[in-house]
Amino acid sequence: MKKFIKFSVSLIAVAAMAFVLSPTVNAINFGKLKSAVTNATKSGDLKDLKDKALNEAYKAGTKMSVTIESIPQSVEEFQALQEKLGKDPKGAVALEVVAIEMYRQLGKEIGTECIKLCNTDLNVGSVTSRIKELFRENDSYARPYQMAAFMKGASPENGYNPDKPYVIEMFPDRTTKPQRNSDGTTELFFQIISHGHDVGSQRVYVVKPNGSEYYLVDNCPGLYSQVKKIAYGQEFNGL
Repeated sequence: MKKFIKFSVSLIAVAAMAFVLSPTVNAINFGKLKSAVTNATKSGDLKDLKDKALNEAYKAGTKMSVTIESIPQSVEEFQALQEKLGKDPKGAVALEVVAIEMYRQLGKEIGTECIKLCNTDLNVGSVTSRIKELFRENDSYARPYQMAAFMKGASPENGYNPDKPYVIEMFPDRTTKPQRNSDGTTELFFQIISHGHDVGSQRVYVVKPNGSEYYLVDNCPGLYSQVKKIAYGQEFNGL
């Protein structure tokens, strides 16, 4: 009886990873997730079940996307969006783009608060110290369209004006598999598609800290790596 209870609890924990998302977010491949669970339980190796399921569900190179209807205009609206998207790793990637854009639109105070909500503590300072330069007004170095460059349909040639609703595309890193950290958490590596960098994508590290309800961004220097300047004669209309 005790073994049955333990086994059931383990399966519930795995099932929790296959959370139901908004229709605008691509869901995990439940068939692959079930296969990973079955294979792990057959082998009796329940300790690494969570990681095996993630590895199977997020195969390298599989294109994913998250759709954002509009940019939140308050911390409370951002929290509501995080409740919808933040329990999924790719949702965490999209939330980073949104939070940084909120910094541009709504200022340092609100923007920083939202960045704190979707980043690990160690990454907050790296992001905020860099983006204040990107969004400085009347500066040739500034890139007010920096986050728009990570949305489908945007390009330097069209003023970085993306399609609406905003679609943020990404895929698991093709060269780096999920890695186990010393604290027992699993680091996931995504490439977010960029329409403003010659390389075509930028890496974003995502982790779910112990005790956290949400996945958080752990490292993302590519997001604030300066995108190409807007084409001559074009105008960015804002998000």
